[in-house]
Amino acid sequence: MVKYGLLVASTPNLGDDIQSLAAKQFLPRVDIVLDRDFLNSVDSEEKIKALMNGWFTHHPENWPPSPAIEPLFVSFHLSPTIAGKLLTKRTIEYLKNHQPIGCRDTYTEKLLRLKGIEAYFSGCLTLKLDYGYGRFKTKKRQNILIVDLDDVAMKYLPDHILRNAEITTHYHFTPSLKLLRKAIPIPLRKIVKTIAPLGTIGKLLPIIDRPRAKKMSFEITLKKAEKQLQRLASAKLVITSRLHAALPALAFGTPVIFVHRNINDQRFTGLLQYINYYNITDFKREVNKIDFYNPPDNPNQKMLEEIKKQLIKKVTEFMKE
Repeated sequence: MVKYGLLVASTPNLGDDIQSLAAKQFLPRVDIVLDRDFLNSVDSEEKIKALMNGWFTHHPENWPPSPAIEPLFVSFHLSPTIAGKLLTKRTIEYLKNHQPIGCRDTYTEKLLRLKGIEAYFSGCLTLKLDYGYGRFKTKKRQNILIVDLDDVAMKYLPDHILRNAEITTHYHFTPSLKLLRKAIPIPLRKIVKTIAPLGTIGKLLPIIDRPRAKKMSFEITLKKAEKQLQRLASAKLVITSRLHAALPALAFGTPVIFVHRNINDQRFTGLLQYINYYNITDFKREVNKIDFYNPPDNPNQKMLEEIKKQLIKKVTEFMKE
């Protein structure tokens, strides 16, 4: 008998739970919950089918996953900081045994191909959240939803938008790094950076945040993620600096304005062609030209639909017993 496993991640980021929902909608049932960061410790006499989608991983030393897991790699992402640690000789061999690897972004696709691994751009599984959650779409869309928009970009939004929009976050709780940044006055930040660079501190603070997140049951975090999906699916417009607010919104056909300090971030490669996006400078210059109440359609929707069809075909075939 085949078991079906659902990947979950204990983080403060609701985006990880949305990734779990993107996989869960395709599972015939959930027989076992798999911690994304400890897949090597899974023990089962029966094979466990699991979708390997999302960002990997806070613990690259725990790769490759257990042989008990029968994986389908779609929407797989490796960050530059993790890739060197994760792509050991053993992991490269493991990925070759399960190729082709569907990559969330073209950066990961190129990275794996350089290692001799057959890879292709699959897009993100969250782009197909309407497969199982299409009921969240509404005919009458009214709210403008602002999700974790960059603080500088928020200053450029017209006052009437800020007054009328619903402002929400993807954080289960405020991360320690964000609290630290708020606590340090701007004039003192240069001094603090010379003593203890924020980048170094940023790597240490998740040691505090992840145990806090682990105390939250995945049932609760997935319910919170579903509520967020309802907001994204029923909004007139989503304005965000969060990739995993933008992509689920695209799944439901919700217009998106994506603003980010680093549009060239490797996480976005191959995905921005489906989003109306700005860097901070361009957003400041163009903001008064944007019709927020009649927002432009998301670009390249026909291309996006083709990506979504291929995702459904790949995943549903894999899920058959």
